[in-house]
Amino acid sequence: MNRKIGLLINPFAKKARRQPRLIQSMVDSFPDSSSVWMPKNLEDLSRITKLILDEKYEIIFLSGGDGTFRATVEESLKHDPKTPMPTFVLLQGGTGCLYSKHYYGSQNPAKHLKSTLKKLEQAPELSTTPINILEVNGHYGFIFAVGGFANVLHYYMGHKERSIALANWILFRVGVSFLFGTSLYKRMFPRFSMALHQDGVERFMDITSICCSVLPVGYGLNPFYGIEANRNFVGLIFFKTPYQIFRYIPALLKRQTIQNDKVEQFKGKSIDLFLTHPLQPMVDGDMLEPTTHINIKLGPQINLLTI
Repeated sequence: MNRKIGLLINPFAKKARRQPRLIQSMVDSFPDSSSVWMPKNLEDLSRITKLILDEKYEIIFLSGGDGTFRATVEESLKHDPKTPMPTFVLLQGGTGCLYSKHYYGSQNPAKHLKSTLKKLEQAPELSTTPINILEVNGHYGFIFAVGGFANVLHYYMGHKERSIALANWILFRVGVSFLFGTSLYKRMFPRFSMALHQDGVERFMDITSICCSVLPVGYGLNPFYGIEANRNFVGLIFFKTPYQIFRYIPALLKRQTIQNDKVEQFKGKSIDLFLTHPLQPMVDGDMLEPTTHINIKLGPQINLLTI
């Protein structure tokens, strides 16, 4: 195998912390120890991604969750958005591994690494699948939200130990707050109005009582974050009530179509949202600065190895 390959491991990912032998197993099975990296912080990750681009690595095995993937891509794009990125193999070494599980199924990261290395020895050509990344007000990511869904997800991600039990507890608290009219519900689900411009054309003004909007990559009407669908535009979904959020978010994750006329859906290569008052957009769980203008557009294309 003459391809230039590297192994990038997030040592702080949940699975890596709980199973330290897993990291050692991956390191031991990798053919080139000089191309194994475990960044200590974001600055270290930035240095490593620059080296990967400068040295023109062809394939990077990436162990971590969805957040590790997003951070690696974003740091790479900061160096030079026009420089071709390597092809990625996503190893399930973190908590949320939705992209990896979608393309590779549930796999032990060490076994996935070994089996892919073996296939690379035998494969004369690479088989890849392209996916797009979003650009939201100059920040890169894979899923965007503003309003209720963004606030609930940020609240959930703020806990060190995340689980289904924690998610149910948060939903229970929000439900109780709604019944008794306390501040938690109002804080989580602010009402706001907006104007939407689709590819530079104004589509509507003053849409009130919008509770949340989620933007999957690709085609928003039938997405797994839209990544397997048409990659020429982004899809924007508006949820107008908390019920719609809790009812349809599981459907999105299962790649099911939302069939409800009350759920607004738009698509375009570039979408601008003009809000009546500042709100914090969320990109992959990270809250950005409050703003009244949000621009969402297609970012660069990234290739996943799918042999």
